[in-house]
Amino acid sequence: MPNTTSAPMPPLHILLLDNNAAEAGQIASALQQQGHQVTQLNSGQAALELLRQTPTDLLLMDVVLPDMEGYAAIRQIKLLQENRWAPVIVLTTLDDDENLIKTLEAGADDCLLKPIDFNVLQAKIRSMQRIAQLQHNAQDLALSHATTLDNLVDGVMVLDTQLHIESANPAIFRIFGYAPQQLLGQSAIQLWPEPLRENFLQLSLELIINSEQRAFCHDGQTSGQRCNGEVFPMEIGISIVSLHSGSRMICTIRDITERKRSETALRQQAQIIDQTHDSIIAISQQGLIESWNQGSERLYGYSAESRLGTPLTALFSQHTEQLRYVLQTGLRQTEKIELELTAITAAGQQRDISLSLSARFNSAGEAAGYIGYSLDISELKDAQRKLEYLASHDQLTHIPNRYLFNDRLHQALHKARRNLHKLAILFLDLDGFKQINDSFGHDAGDEVLLCVAERMSQLFRRSDSLARFGGDEFAVLLEEADQLDMIEMLAQRLIAAINQPILLRAGHRVQVGASLGIALYPLDGSSAENLLQTADLAMYKAKQMNKNNYQFLRDTHEMQHYRELHAH
Repeated sequence: MPNTTSAPMPPLHILLLDNNAAEAGQIASALQQQGHQVTQLNSGQAALELLRQTPTDLLLMDVVLPDMEGYAAIRQIKLLQENRWAPVIVLTTLDDDENLIKTLEAGADDCLLKPIDFNVLQAKIRSMQRIAQLQHNAQDLALSHATTLDNLVDGVMVLDTQLHIESANPAIFRIFGYAPQQLLGQSAIQLWPEPLRENFLQLSLELIINSEQRAFCHDGQTSGQRCNGEVFPMEIGISIVSLHSGSRMICTIRDITERKRSETALRQQAQIIDQTHDSIIAISQQGLIESWNQGSERLYGYSAESRLGTPLTALFSQHTEQLRYVLQTGLRQTEKIELELTAITAAGQQRDISLSLSARFNSAGEAAGYIGYSLDISELKDAQRKLEYLASHDQLTHIPNRYLFNDRLHQALHKARRNLHKLAILFLDLDGFKQINDSFGHDAGDEVLLCVAERMSQLFRRSDSLARFGGDEFAVLLEEADQLDMIEMLAQRLIAAINQPILLRAGHRVQVGASLGIALYPLDGSSAENLLQTADLAMYKAKQMNKNNYQFLRDTHEMQHYRELHAH
C-alpha cells in the first residue's frame, strides 16, 4: 500500500468533559502528548459557561454528567455554535442503538466507545478537523462574495420583465439618492430622464425577445436621473438571466465620474470569480435549482441548462432524508447546516460531497430559498475509511482484529440478552507455529497464518466473527449457539482443518495443530471480559493436555487451577 501523508494540522484547543477523573486523565495525557491543549471539566454547566466565554476547537464528552443530562448539554452546546462549528465527539460506554440514536439526534458529530482506542480517536480528530477546514473555507468564500457585492462602487439591480425593481445593492440607492422603500417594487423607468426613457424601453424589449447575454447602449453611455432631479452621465450594462421563476434583467449602473474606482472594483470582482472553483448553487423554496455556477459544472459534470429547474435532491443517490427534511421545513436566517451526501456525476462517477446549506432572503427579509456550497470530500472520506479499516482489521490476514472483535462481542451480548439466546467464544492458539518461524523464518510463518485464517473463514456462518488477536492466537464468536453438540462438532472440524499440511512457497511442507478453549454465554460468564478470560484459560488447559484438542472449564476450582498455572 503506498504511503499517503497529509500536511500536519495545527494543535487544537480541546475541551474534555467527563466526570470519571481517572479515564479523563488518561485521555488528556494522550492528547497533550500529541501537542493539543486540553481543558478538563466534570460539569455540564461549567462547560457551557466556559464555551460562552472562550471558543474551543473540539469537545470530547461523556453523556453521563453529574449536574445535567448529557443529551441536553449537547443541544445547548450546539446552540452556542452559530458562527463557528466545533465537532462534538461523545465518549461513552452506552453501546446500544437507542443511546447512539439519541446522541446523534441531540447534535453530536460522532461517537466512540470506551475504553478509548487513542489511534482511532486521533484519526477521528484529524478527519473532523479537515472537514471543518473545508466548510470554513466555503463560508469565508461566501462572506467574501457578499461583502464584495455590497461594497461595489457600481450599482446592481434586478428587474422583472415588466421592468419593476426586485432587488438592488446599496450602490443603487447611493447613486440615485433613493431610500430602498422608494425603489423596490417600483418601475425602473423613473431612473432615466424623460427624453431617454423610450430608448431604455426599446433596448429592454429587444434584449428580452432576443435573450442576448449582454448588451450596452450604442455609445456605452447614457444619462440617469437622481431623486432630486439631477441628470448625470452613467454607463449601463444589461443582461438577461434565465431562472426557474422566469427571466430577469440584471442592470449594472456605473457613475462615470468615479470610473477608475469602478474599473478597479470590477477587475477585483472578476478575479475573485475566475479563481472560484467551488460549487455554489441557488435553490428555490421548493427545493429546485435556480442558478448553477461553473464550479458546480466542474464538480458534478452537468451544464447549467440541464440542471436549472430540477430538484436539488436529484443530484444525490444516498443519505438524502435529512436534505429533504431541511428543504421542506426551512432554515432560520442565521442557521446553517452541513450534510454529507453521495453524488453520481454526469460521467457516472460516485463522489462524496459535503453540502453546506444556508437560508437566502430577499431585501425585504422574506425567505427566498437557499444557498448551497458543495465540496468534493471523496479523498478525505477514502482516507477516513482506510484509517477505520486499518484500526479494526489485522494487516496480515485482513480479518478483524481484537478491537473489532470486542466491539462485535459487546453487540452480540446485548442481542443475546434481549433475545434470550446463547453464544460461544472459541479461543485458539496454534501448536508448532514457533518451530516453523524459527526454522524457516517469519515469511514462512506469515504464509502459515494466512493459510490458517483462510481455512477458518470457510467453516463459519456469515453471522459468526473470526478475528486474529495477535501472534498465532485467533478467536471465533458464534452467535445463537444454542446446541452444545454443534459447537463441539465445529471445534473438531476446526482442529481437523488446521491440521492439514501446508505447502510453503519455498517447497517445504509443514503442519500445525490447534489448542482450543471454549466459553459459553451465559454458563461461563455474562460479560465480554469474563468470557474471553474463560476461553483463554480453557485454551491453556488444552495446551496442558497434549495440545491439538478443545476444552471447557467447568467449575471455579478448575478455573483457579489453570489461572495459577497460566500465571507461571
